[in-house]
Amino acid sequence: RFPQTKQNEPSIAVNPLNSNNLVAGANDEQAEPPCQDLNSNGSLSGLAECPFAVNVGDSGVYVSTDGGASWTDLGVLDTVTSAAAAGWAAINHYSAGDPAVAFDSHGNAYYATLAFPHSPAPPQIEQGGSAADLVVVKATIDSTTGTTGLGSTDWVPVLVTSGNPVRFDDKENIWADTSSDSPFQDNVYVSWSMFSSNVRSIFGGIASDRIAIVRSEDGGATWSNPVFLSRSCNIGCGGVQGSVVRTGPAGEVYVAWEESLNRFAPNAIVFSKSLDGGIHFTRPITVVSTLLDIPSPLNGADFRDATPKAGFRDNSFPSMTVAPNGTIYVSWAARCATGCARTEVFLAKSTNGGDTWTAPALLSKKDVATGDPGDQFFPWVTASQVGSTTAVSVVYYDRSYDNTGLASCTAMCSTDNKRLIGVSVATSVDGGASWAYARADSNTDGGFDPAGSSTNGQGAQFMGDYIYAASAGNHIFVVWTDARNGFTGPEKSYAISGSYGDSDIFSAHLTWGP
Repeated sequence: RFPQTKQNEPSIAVNPLNSNNLVAGANDEQAEPPCQDLNSNGSLSGLAECPFAVNVGDSGVYVSTDGGASWTDLGVLDTVTSAAAAGWAAINHYSAGDPAVAFDSHGNAYYATLAFPHSPAPPQIEQGGSAADLVVVKATIDSTTGTTGLGSTDWVPVLVTSGNPVRFDDKENIWADTSSDSPFQDNVYVSWSMFSSNVRSIFGGIASDRIAIVRSEDGGATWSNPVFLSRSCNIGCGGVQGSVVRTGPAGEVYVAWEESLNRFAPNAIVFSKSLDGGIHFTRPITVVSTLLDIPSPLNGADFRDATPKAGFRDNSFPSMTVAPNGTIYVSWAARCATGCARTEVFLAKSTNGGDTWTAPALLSKKDVATGDPGDQFFPWVTASQVGSTTAVSVVYYDRSYDNTGLASCTAMCSTDNKRLIGVSVATSVDGGASWAYARADSNTDGGFDPAGSSTNGQGAQFMGDYIYAASAGNHIFVVWTDARNGFTGPEKSYAISGSYGDSDIFSAHLTWGP
């Protein structure tokens, strides 16, 4: 029953010692209590009847030992082992989603999550009044069998940030330096958005917010003080959000994010780097200076947007990867042109450590039958190598498969009448000069209907803020939120469908030929 059937915002990582070993995380409300029909009217009526319960963790963790052919659901981080439960009690917090996972060179898995302090009153997530902190947990994975360690130190939480009642940490990303050529091998880095002041307005861009990063040099046991990468964004600016951190082959640390330091100017994607293991960073370098942020019928020109003809929020946050040869790739979604409501996926690359970037290249493809590209959004980019061949792959949501025309079109969207969502993977083995496309989801029709998803308050659809991919050798591992099992009608009655709001995490394993 809803909201226990609600999962979204997956992350995935592959063990560098054995590509059959995978760890994934997701927002997962399996431990939440079911909704209560407080009005006895047979229908749900908002967040009051389907709240985020106080002190209940929402960060799910899953492991695979066979390259994603099957998965084991370990539950939420708070209760995955008795040691983990004791650890969460000791830090007086509970997990609150925004998962990000990574492996170090020894096969240790790391999971970064938001966390709320235990409280006698329920938190008001994304509505103000509650401070969110960052937590990282670590588990040792048996690289031969792929089984997760369930020992006394596995999955035990470590607070990365805490103690500020007027700060809201958000959208963290984690990465470990696995390069044998790096002087900082196995350093672990977490970047995030640090909001302060008026938390209720953090996604409207009128609170003070900055991109920050911390590092651990001892396997996640302790963490440095934050290093701030962006200017403070105060009242009147557009905001900074959606950071992603990766490392280069010589130990370079790279961070990219979306920002608008002037509410009247276009958004941009910017980038900063460190050459000393995350101690010092450069001033932001522009990747793309004019970003036509995805339009939103719900919230206007905001960082929490919604794709046309769908009631879920969307964004233009970047994803980033570093190929084994050191080339950096950044991908994002944006409007196709000024005045256009359709969204497309773009990519830029740098071959000189991020000092300069290529012009944005369009990845979106048109449907062969209709010539209509639909919408493409939520891209995630990953890279790997076999012999001398390097492949960069971009996974993204794709509406080009929908030929049913379920949604009416306005003059704003021209011939675009697509609603259903599939998942595509674009792969290039020539540095982005050409691309091969494959479909990752197993749907044979136009895809899933996002109307099968829902926020806890039932006021909108909800697909999270990202999907994810990881790669090793010629293997690509993809995870995404999928509402194919959800009830797509507008009714909120238990009597009509027990699948209301049922969004699930799906995975796919693809290969490319060198």
